[in-house]
Amino acid sequence: MSPTRADDFRPVAEFPLDAARIDGAAGQPRGFATFRIHFSDGSWLGVGRLGEPEDADHFLRMVSA
Repeated sequence: MSPTRADDFRPVAEFPLDAARIDGAAGQPRGFATFRIHFSDGSWLGVGRLGEPEDADHFLRMVSA
């Protein structure tokens, strides 16, 4: 994935809280933070290299809504 602005993300599916969770490593520089979406079946999807520091905050607000 190339650097991405959080406004580029569009929800395509919603999962119940027990089906997916978001993890991010502590201490990552804002704007370069990476996240993993872990699913209850053990699979995961990586999201990272957001374009601007505030994009990480926007991404987390969007996925927790």
